[in-house]
Amino acid sequence: MKVVVVTEKNDPQNEFSVINQLFKDGLKVLHVRKPDKTEKEMYDWLSQIHKSFRKRLVLHQHHNLVTRFKCKGYHFTENDRARKSGFLLYLKLLKFFGAKFSLSTSFHELASLKSSNKFYTYVFFSPVFKSISKENSVNKVSLRKLYDVLKSSKVKAFALGGIELDKIEPSSEAGFKGVALLGAIWLTEDPIKAFKEIKKKCKDLGNSDF
Repeated sequence: MKVVVVTEKNDPQNEFSVINQLFKDGLKVLHVRKPDKTEKEMYDWLSQIHKSFRKRLVLHQHHNLVTRFKCKGYHFTENDRARKSGFLLYLKLLKFFGAKFSLSTSFHELASLKSSNKFYTYVFFSPVFKSISKENSVNKVSLRKLYDVLKSSKVKAFALGGIELDKIEPSSEAGFKGVALLGAIWLTEDPIKAFKEIKKKCKDLGNSDF
């Protein structure tokens, strides 16, 4: 099981010290989700990440900064997919000309997951469990239904939403190739300890490296 961390929407206290420590402790991929930041604010935010770790960043917004900061890849929201005219062509071109970058997106409906495009490196599906960070976000699809879809899917899917230590094994059994952590990191008293425990559990289940 692979493990990624998603940033908080806002800027929690000691965010950069936590992020840099997570990288030092083996985090391979950090998804940077800061929807309210301007491009200048995002530029300043990225500038505070040590240069050696920027290649582990996947940006959800201001995609033009991916190449500028030599990040790992692009993440597309549902709005990105709906808003961009000719999105599939755009995705194909990115895959063709920027093969070194990862391409990912988020799905919240089973039908969308079933039809997910082969050009994605991996996708998020949420919420799999009751969300830790969003009070009204609850799972609408059973693990059994997810298993039926994921066993025949050609795209690697990561479980997002309510992912804590005791949810790692059920996620793996449902067919997810990894987990994405948000509330389990940023809403705990000891983010580093929580990450290490989940990372170890994922490693025990095999195939944990990106």
